[in-house]
Amino acid sequence: MEMELPIIPRRSTRRRNVFIVVILVVLFSVAAFLIGYFAVKAEKGTAICRTANGAPGKEKYHEMFQGEIQAKNIEENLRFITSEPHMAGSQRQRDLAEHIAENWRTYGFDAVEMPEYKVPLSLPQENNSNKVEVVVNGTIAHTITGKIKAKPEPTATKAFDHFPYFAYSPNGTVEGELVYINKGSKADIALLNHNNVSLTNKIVIARGIQAQIHLAARLGAVGALIFPDVHSSRPNNTYPYTSKISGDAVFEKTVATNWGDSRTPEIPSIDGLYRGARNMTAFGKIPSQPISYNDALVLLKQLRGNPVPRDWQGALKFSFGFGPGFRTPNSTARLHVNNAVEIKSIYNVIGTIYGREEPDRYKSLSSSLEQVELV
Repeated sequence: MEMELPIIPRRSTRRRNVFIVVILVVLFSVAAFLIGYFAVKAEKGTAICRTANGAPGKEKYHEMFQGEIQAKNIEENLRFITSEPHMAGSQRQRDLAEHIAENWRTYGFDAVEMPEYKVPLSLPQENNSNKVEVVVNGTIAHTITGKIKAKPEPTATKAFDHFPYFAYSPNGTVEGELVYINKGSKADIALLNHNNVSLTNKIVIARGIQAQIHLAARLGAVGALIFPDVHSSRPNNTYPYTSKISGDAVFEKTVATNWGDSRTPEIPSIDGLYRGARNMTAFGKIPSQPISYNDALVLLKQLRGNPVPRDWQGALKFSFGFGPGFRTPNSTARLHVNNAVEIKSIYNVIGTIYGREEPDRYKSLSSSLEQVELV
């Protein structure tokens, strides 16, 4: 018996052949596209990322960058920007922002913006500056004023009144015995506990811009002073004997417990956003004030108690105690903080260079414009 083969309709065969041809065309098209894309990309990458001798392209760009930068311009720009105080919210700060924006336009940036933000700024009061006093038997024996004469450089003839302060320190007048807490770290607090030094109702003094005071506040401290950590193994280790900071220099920072405008937490403080109450500003826990290295010397030399370890002394070349209190009987430290919160305008300067190959990807480079940052 002969086996009969099924008869395949001619139309079905033709349809199947067309389908196969379409699939092959699609596959070849995709393959050709991928080969061409990666070949061109590799070709471009080779030209950009490799030099003639095979060295990485970043070295070439580094040389190009060095060739374009002029040290004299950097010097002149810094001299101009630092020639006058430029506190956040001041007219000088706005003038500098406009100066930078105009320069960037002449440099050829694709776009330059100067957005404005109205934010609550903590500012010192020029007619009622902060101060620190040493009180002996109810009489003021020594005063550290919160007002200094600032010069852009030692040889400058013009000086400006400047009022050192910590932004967002709570106001108030506090008084108590002084205790040295080094940098206020957990290890430092543990050593104080080991030496039976209580921080309750005390004013603490710490060194370095990274010094912490929140742990001391948690343990009952009522106020804090912080001075610059002028650390060097050489004698006469402050300016002008070396390039180190002046012994009269005072640093400033924010002691706020939040980032940015607390009325618009975690988002930019732009127009049109709902803002919370003005009193939402997250202040530090206790009144605090910066003082200079030279002013700190006067206070630390008077401290009584067990001597602090050598690594707590930093650049200080004398022995002194943890405290609490001064060697003179019936003496205390008194701190006055009189800052005020005002709504002020601050500005960003944003320059944009549009990408040629991947315009949707962003690279950002930023720097602070104000003397005091709102962080």
